[in-house]
Amino acid sequence: MAPPNACGTNPTAPNFQASRQPGVGTEHQGDGIVDSRAERLLKAQAPRWTGRGPASRRVALVSVAVATLFVGLTPPAQAGNFSGATYATAASCNVNMADNRDHFFWYSNITSPTQIAVAWSRANNLDPTEMNTYNESNGFSNSTDVVVYDEDYSGTFCNKTWIDDPNVMTNRLFAAVRCAYLTSVGKCDQYYVDFDNDFMGPRSAEAEAKLACHELGHTLGLMHRTMNTSCMIDPWDDNAANRYYDGHDRAHIPTI
Repeated sequence: MAPPNACGTNPTAPNFQASRQPGVGTEHQGDGIVDSRAERLLKAQAPRWTGRGPASRRVALVSVAVATLFVGLTPPAQAGNFSGATYATAASCNVNMADNRDHFFWYSNITSPTQIAVAWSRANNLDPTEMNTYNESNGFSNSTDVVVYDEDYSGTFCNKTWIDDPNVMTNRLFAAVRCAYLTSVGKCDQYYVDFDNDFMGPRSAEAEAKLACHELGHTLGLMHRTMNTSCMIDPWDDNAANRYYDGHDRAHIPTI
């Protein structure tokens, strides 16, 4: 797999196969199905009100971190690989820090390999830090912080081609992280994380856990590293990547 590059994109541009929007439904442990990817991306353009704390206007913008086997477009950062509140927009190439330390997750009909990898990374990388992760008990809503999808995607996204053969990884996209909504102070209020099923499942459980670590790192605001002590390594290498954040990564989390 390859680590996500930060990449801005027009929210109507991606060429995805039909996809699912969290909603009402019973398929796969009660997770919802069914808006198309296009419908979901169109919804991501409309400002919404946050369901957490005092009502605050959220700016509906999309910034994207994508996982590919390319050398990253974002310069590797050793001294500081944390984005901060960047007000990242669809026209930028930045990731954005999370707006709080309590992350509520919603899984949208995801397959077992993706669910296992994400759950493992939450338990072993996020929860032991100042972050706290929870499963949404009342379904997808404005209070959801991270929405996780997986699918056999095709075509291109953020000027990169989705993987379609588990044995051909070079110059292929394995996962993408998108900031769908910004707060008024430029932090990310809600992330969409997309995993490609040509990676999740065919690859080893260890490689999948590393990828989940990498993508969830972007939902915190972590950017790419060149060090193999961290799962945020870029360019990606299944063998070189770690399953964990290192001390350098974890030192950024208290600033969220």
